[in-house]
Amino acid sequence: LERIRELLEEWPDNAVLKANERLCTTLLGMPLATTPLMKALTGMEMLLKALHDWDRCAHRGVAVKDNIKELSDIVLRWRRLELLCWPHIFTTKQKEWDSKARRWW
Repeated sequence: LERIRELLEEWPDNAVLKANERLCTTLLGMPLATTPLMKALTGMEMLLKALHDWDRCAHRGVAVKDNIKELSDIVLRWRRLELLCWPHIFTTKQKEWDSKARRWW
């Protein structure tokens, strides 16, 4: 967010930078205790895409590539965790369905 605000000082009318700042502010304003993880993760992925698009089109001097590495690592870690949890979710649901089905037999 700091880097985006620095760039906004140079180009205050840049719509892409303004949108990225709004997205950062929204993400940082989410209450950690009550925000669903996937909602925050989706927002982070949207921000990463927007920042990658900025880097693809921007001059090296205004790039944000160095600033997005940590965010990218968090997203990757959470996605890996999600994939690791899927087998457990399926097992739990199967047990739940088996339990409900036994009532009918």
